[in-house]
Amino acid sequence: MKTKINLCKTLKICSGLLMLISLISIVSSTSLVVVQENSTLKFYADNVIDLNGYEINIAYPESLIYKSSSIEGNPFTSEMHIIEENNNIIYFMVMSMNEYISGENVYLGKITFEPITENTGIQFLVAQYITRDFQVFQFEHPNTFTLIYEQEEPCIPNLIYTNWNEWVNNGFCQSNDLQNQVRSRVRYDSNNCGESNQTIYEYRNIACDYCVPNLIYTEWTSWTNTEVCQSNNFLTQIRSRILYDDNYCGETENEIEYDYRETSCDFCTPNLIYTGWSSWSNTESCQLNNFLTQIRYRTLYDSNSCNEVENEVEYDYREIACEFPQSSLIIEQQNNSILFYLNGISEMDGYEINIAYPDNLEYINAYAGNIFEDDLRYINESNNLVIISVMGITQDVSGLNLYLGRIDFNSFNKDTNISITKAEYINDFQLYQIEHSDYFTLISQEQIVSNETIFYSNQSNIIISGDVQLNIFVDNNTNAVIKVDSVAVESIAILEGKVGLKVINISTNLSINNATIKMTLDLSDYEEVKMYYLNETSNLWIELESWTDGNNVYGITNHFSIFGVFGKKKVVTPPANGGSGGGGSHYTTPTPSANQTITKICNEWEKKCDGNDVYVCLGNAWSKQETCEYKCELGKCNEKEIVITSGEIIEDSWKIPWTLESSIFSLIILIIVVMVIYFWSKPRTIKKLEVF
Repeated sequence: MKTKINLCKTLKICSGLLMLISLISIVSSTSLVVVQENSTLKFYADNVIDLNGYEINIAYPESLIYKSSSIEGNPFTSEMHIIEENNNIIYFMVMSMNEYISGENVYLGKITFEPITENTGIQFLVAQYITRDFQVFQFEHPNTFTLIYEQEEPCIPNLIYTNWNEWVNNGFCQSNDLQNQVRSRVRYDSNNCGESNQTIYEYRNIACDYCVPNLIYTEWTSWTNTEVCQSNNFLTQIRSRILYDDNYCGETENEIEYDYRETSCDFCTPNLIYTGWSSWSNTESCQLNNFLTQIRYRTLYDSNSCNEVENEVEYDYREIACEFPQSSLIIEQQNNSILFYLNGISEMDGYEINIAYPDNLEYINAYAGNIFEDDLRYINESNNLVIISVMGITQDVSGLNLYLGRIDFNSFNKDTNISITKAEYINDFQLYQIEHSDYFTLISQEQIVSNETIFYSNQSNIIISGDVQLNIFVDNNTNAVIKVDSVAVESIAILEGKVGLKVINISTNLSINNATIKMTLDLSDYEEVKMYYLNETSNLWIELESWTDGNNVYGITNHFSIFGVFGKKKVVTPPANGGSGGGGSHYTTPTPSANQTITKICNEWEKKCDGNDVYVCLGNAWSKQETCEYKCELGKCNEKEIVITSGEIIEDSWKIPWTLESSIFSLIILIIVVMVIYFWSKPRTIKKLEVF
């Protein structure tokens, strides 16, 4: 048999084992016991002495489906074995390496079939074992064995309950002084028929104390004087401590306990000491030599305040290097007027400034600054455009903050943007641009809409003012005044690509650690809503750590100043046919995706003409406002057709062909000739020259 030959080769005892097999003894008192467990047959050797190995071969019919065989759990700790199944025959061959087993019911192995549906017989082809002295014997065994099919009785579940477990707290004591508790028990099947266990819960509420006040004292404060030293060389001092609820139950009020004492003092002995040096401060702006002078000071004073000696101030000066600024246009508002200054110019022959203003402003007059000893100047207003043009005849000017001119308007009740359409200066017949903003906002004299003063105490509190809520944290206990001013949005809320929704100004004499600001607004038409604070030095809006929750906007800050909420108008997709008639539809500019760059299209409220149509800038997009009956110019409709004569100066009125002559004398003659021709041919009346 092939399996026997392989086993012999493996154990290197091939010839001896074959000899032993040929000498199989017929007489043996050792029997093979077969036990059926469902569809599994287990084999045991009964009454063995010095068992060294065994071989069992079993044939089974095709009605049985073989599943597996195993000798795991046999009595040998180390053995050589072969387990095979081939052509409905199962082979077991096991040989111990160095052990010998004796005893009763020694487990040999098992065979498992798929579940049977009827009684089925198997046949033992070989059942023999080998002893210590290499003698081979036959097991006493039946030639066949019948697997008995036993139909299982149905399992009837027996559902019973365990006992209730102890009540345990479910959560914490609530503010209504009730504590929820829970207990449970399990329903299970004691017959193990496969029914799933079910846990049943029961709840109840019991009385509890939600918050028990824990009254403790703070440490005593340091002793502080309640008065100056008296003429009897004594003064009164005070200290305090607070009895408060450490659990913050809100059931008791804080109580302040005061302690007083009298201590000796010197009624008044002058003690002259210096203050620290102040910070260096500029005494002037940067000069043309790229230096400026700075000053600092300190004061010799009587720290005892005896009023017997005068304070003495000591000054210290130094020069530091600086960078003389590039030319820039500075605009200031004084009441209903705007003033223009040129900052940082090394040399200049003349300048021109053009200002466009909207219809809601009423122009009164304009003036040119007298920065040249003798000059030619041109001041004109037409179609909401003011032109101030000045040319020096015999001199150049330089310096800082040179006054260029002023424009007066009537009073207005709404903050309004004006556009700086041109700002240029000329030097040595070369034209240069003056650095300037595209627009300037005129602030109406009534910015504050409402304000509310709030008295504040304790280390942390929530303060509500209208639709503004503050949650403030401080280090110490103090009384303070917090002022919340609501600022008109149009006056200050200017942020590229976003719309100002609300602006407030919070001021206080309180030093805070941090505060959370909450503003409640209607955000249904806006997205990307954030809270900012205004850097009043750079006049830029700086984004805070902020978030939204419904119509609430929250921001975290460590200081109080001007705060604003900005958002983007949600995109509304226009109809495919361009919309219906009537007043037309307004659509906001689509929001760029994350990999796109936001391009500035126009300035808010800026106007322009397109043919006879007037367009206004809203949300960084042009929106048609009206169609003119006659002609649109400079963002507004003319009441009648305007004919411009050939001699009229409009925008480039002061661009004289400087290259005709290079000498000063020729230039003066040329300017006089041009101006005479200009004044004779000009159909409009030039306003009277006024120097401010």
